[in-house]
Amino acid sequence: MDVLIRIIALARPHRWALLGAYLCALAVIGLNLVVPWVVKVVIDEGLVGGSPSYFLWAALLILGLALVKSVFAFGQTYLTEAVAQRIAYQLRNRLYDHIQRLHFGFHDTAQTGQLISQATADVDAIRQFSGQGLMQIASTVVLFVGTLLTLFTLHWQLALVSSAVLPLIGAVAVWFGRTARPRFL
Repeated sequence: MDVLIRIIALARPHRWALLGAYLCALAVIGLNLVVPWVVKVVIDEGLVGGSPSYFLWAALLILGLALVKSVFAFGQTYLTEAVAQRIAYQLRNRLYDHIQRLHFGFHDTAQTGQLISQATADVDAIRQFSGQGLMQIASTVVLFVGTLLTLFTLHWQLALVSSAVLPLIGAVAVWFGRTARPRFL
């Protein structure tokens, strides 16, 4: 948790770009959640109601939604990667300043290649997490809640049956996280 708090502190100066990225992510999630409603109307009105014109309109609407979604997805990716690159730049500069201030004895004993390799890998891991990792965490939570709300709104009985496996999925995710974390770090 300490690492997450430190990464968030690094991202704080870029909060406006991150806000724009999160708004784009919300738009993408919202547009993803609209498609089931369109399909519901097509099934209810087009198939059951016997009105085939709904198929054409639904197809055009889904295509339009996909185009708009791709614009927001581009904005999200662009903004998060811009922030991630700025954070990586800050970290590289801090690391370089720190290495420059170290005692000469350290440089005599340290292997330069190992030092550079470790620094590059660590900064790149933080760049990846600060870019897409933070965005994925927030997007996944919002998508999960939005999907549950959509399921319960469309067909609450089916949503209850579908939700029955969620505790098992959560338990497996927690177990995997606890198993993978020591191996990654």
